[in-house]
Amino acid sequence: MAVIEPIIQGLASENHLSVISGLLSNKAYKNYFICSAFLSSFGVAKLESIISARTECSFKFFIGIRNNITSAQALLGLYNTDSKVFTIDTGSNILFHPKLYCGYNKSNAEIIMGSANLTIGGLNNNIEMSTRLILDLSNPEDRTFFERIKAIFNNIHTDYTENVSLLTSKKDIIFLLRSGLLIDERIVIKNTQPSKTKSSKVTTTPEIKLKNKKIFGVPLKRKPKLSDIKKITISPDTKYLVWQNPNLVERDLQIPKGANTNATGSMLFKKAEMKIDQRHYFRNEVFNNLAWSQDPKKTHIERATADFEIVIKGVSYGNFTLQLSHKTDTTSTSYQQNQPMTQIHWGEVKPLIAKEALKHSILNLFANEERNLFTIEIL
Repeated sequence: MAVIEPIIQGLASENHLSVISGLLSNKAYKNYFICSAFLSSFGVAKLESIISARTECSFKFFIGIRNNITSAQALLGLYNTDSKVFTIDTGSNILFHPKLYCGYNKSNAEIIMGSANLTIGGLNNNIEMSTRLILDLSNPEDRTFFERIKAIFNNIHTDYTENVSLLTSKKDIIFLLRSGLLIDERIVIKNTQPSKTKSSKVTTTPEIKLKNKKIFGVPLKRKPKLSDIKKITISPDTKYLVWQNPNLVERDLQIPKGANTNATGSMLFKKAEMKIDQRHYFRNEVFNNLAWSQDPKKTHIERATADFEIVIKGVSYGNFTLQLSHKTDTTSTSYQQNQPMTQIHWGEVKPLIAKEALKHSILNLFANEERNLFTIEIL
């Protein structure tokens, strides 16, 4: 008969990090499968020493990607433990969202399932809740419960061959990063806190006090770095992710509804969540190899054209030659206020872009090695 216990993180003194560490350290179990929707370096670093030390065990990880949270650094750290790591790409905005930690042998299985991801929040800093089950596999009901879950993850790789992939080399990780399916923790900073404006009610609400001790930062002895895989050779047609807009708004899509906002037919290349100087990054790095020329009538503006493949929700609409413009005046108010200076003019692509259904979608911008061919992908 199963033993059932709650894990109540934040509202009680326990946390998932200690419970999951205990499960992975339990010498009674030699086989593990673990599912996490999101993965960060913190989550991997806190468990990698346990996993690496248990060379007699079989570890299988099933990790969600294409979610703007799972990072290349985290996957690299997990890959370095010599575990089998499967990435789950749903190919859409549907999330692979399970959080499941399981160790088992012939007579017993221990399962932790609930809301905790392999991230600093999931393992300690968020309010999370899970159920811990210790199953007696001689009991028919316990065995049926366990075998049903186990069968799903034993077969997911063959049942969904186009969506589930086993990492076989570090090259796979860098390819996923450059395809926009992973984030680079050095560049992207997620801001999950409500904006605090003068009119916002959140400013009057004190931060909830957790009963477990909050962990700050990423106290790692050795944080996996992308420089570990810089020397990997990539085929010439590889696309590199050079910018990401994680939340397309009406202005970007040319469907503004504000009374004082007009559809300009263009989209500004703004900072979004990247650590860049949006005034210079696009003109001097992303589009630097294009043939720029000064506008004869507006001498403070440079113009260029480039070829873009447009891919929306997995469908390629082909290649289009689109115009780019860049404001060069460094004395302007916009420049002094650190506003974006570079924009893309949608032109004949506008009918594909100006759609309400694309609001809040993710836009990825890819470039080839020579920075003269580009892909815009909207997820």
